Amino acid sequence: MKKMIMVLVAALAFLTAIPAAHAGDDMCYEYVQQKQYDDAIRECTRQITGEIKMNNPEYSYNNRGNAYKNKGQYDLAIADYTRALELDPNYAFAYHNRGIAWNAKKDYDRAIADYTKSIGLDPKYVNAYNNRGITYKNKGENDLAIADYTKAVELDPKYTFAYNNRGAAWHAKKDYDRAIAEYDKAIELDPNYARAFNNRGIAWHAKKEYDRAIADYSKAIELDPKYVSACNNRGITYTSKGQYDQAIADYTKAIELDPNYTFAYNNRGRAWHSKKIYDRAIADYTKAIELDPIYMNAYNNRGRTYYSKGQYDQAIADYTKAIELDPNSSDAFINRGHAYTDKGAYDPAIADYTKAIELDTKDPAHYRSRGYVYQYKGQYDQAMADYARAIELDPKEEYGYIQLLSAIRLAKGNTAEAIERLKQLIAANSSLEWVRTLSKYCIGIDKMTEQAVLAEARKGKDGKEVNERLCEAYYYMGVKRLAEGKKKGAAEYFTKSVETDVKDYVEYGFSKSLLERMKKGK
Repeated sequence: MKKMIMVLVAALAFLTAIPAAHAGDDMCYEYVQQKQYDDAIRECTRQITGEIKMNNPEYSYNNRGNAYKNKGQYDLAIADYTRALELDPNYAFAYHNRGIAWNAKKDYDRAIADYTKSIGLDPKYVNAYNNRGITYKNKGENDLAIADYTKAVELDPKYTFAYNNRGAAWHAKKDYDRAIAEYDKAIELDPNYARAFNNRGIAWHAKKEYDRAIADYSKAIELDPKYVSACNNRGITYTSKGQYDQAIADYTKAIELDPNYTFAYNNRGRAWHSKKIYDRAIADYTKAIELDPIYMNAYNNRGRTYYSKGQYDQAIADYTKAIELDPNSSDAFINRGHAYTDKGAYDPAIADYTKAIELDTKDPAHYRSRGYVYQYKGQYDQAMADYARAIELDPKEEYGYIQLLSAIRLAKGNTAEAIERLKQLIAANSSLEWVRTLSKYCIGIDKMTEQAVLAEARKGKDGKEVNERLCEAYYYMGVKRLAEGKKKGAAEYFTKSVETDVKDYVEYGFSKSLLERMKKGK
């Protein structure tokens, strides 16, 4: 049985509606609309200083604030909106726009307070409901976000942004069908709304309807050929389909459009890794890290590739950095545990698996991984406890029962209960023929002999699968012989298991550790 596959995290970009700016007076406002922000700031400043006479200076502060906001200078924008409100405390637009700036600074509570004040002054201010919804979603308060988007579409049934954004909130709640219905409505209202196609593609991807996802991403790109996120997202779906060359082409296009787009480098690294072109994968992860030195996933993924190359020290260094950046990442602890295990550093591996279990108590694979290391160390009681817990969490994983039974045999314990439980599983569930063959052999039913097991192993679809099956078969047959007191025959089988050189199977590691223990007379 293969070890736990390490987790890769791919970045899917959601894009919500861009909040509207309030119209002011003269060239100050016109420059903002034309996205000529430096010119806007100059003109607004002339109005504010009195060089150009204005009847409503609060408009000038508001519009200069919009120019600063659109340049990403949020503190200056907030200062201008605040001054506008000092001049006119009932200026709903200025509260709304200051809310946008607070949201951009991720000061969500202040943003919500400003949107709420704006709505209080103008209960029909559709944009304020929409944008407060965006902020609630950013806080993870999706029900409140949905309520605001719903109010927005009640006020304006043709407000496409609100349908799109409500779809994003339903998606966050994992109600993908409702999300798709919202995107459908947004697209019905605006067939050229590229963002809605992109977001619907994300929902189709989540439902594993990859062809539909690709069709939507392709439409988004057709509508907006410079849509970086859509290129990246289509690449993710191609990766999920195993179409790595198409994925790489999409990630490369995203990088051409935005050479600083870290997600695309990380995701292209993932595709190179899947093609086992590890050096290119490392180069892409390294570029992502260069662009964003606190990009935890890139460290974790680069560590995975170093691990696959057998460069365990480099892998451990990357996983350690990932853990520094996110101490609550069970994936990084699990991955570092795998690297320590393959280095033979069992105590640090157990510590990492234990931490992963603390962070995620419901993942059976974490318990299995720690159980494997306990078994490598010959600590069968601890291994059996972990295997038993994994079975509780995943009662249909047949390998778990086989491994528990084998550990009990190695510990010279009473196998009756484990055999009975495996019999019950066999009676109640179907399984792959090869796995069922191992089960029947381990519990001694249907006249499953060593010769029958080996014959079934050699029915693998290719030489690789045959070798993997033989690695497993020789180990389990060796355990049974050892339990019968046939040490010489057991050693022969454990040796044969190791000779398959299937190093990423736990049975290889078990056989190797047992041979070492037998040589020491243990």
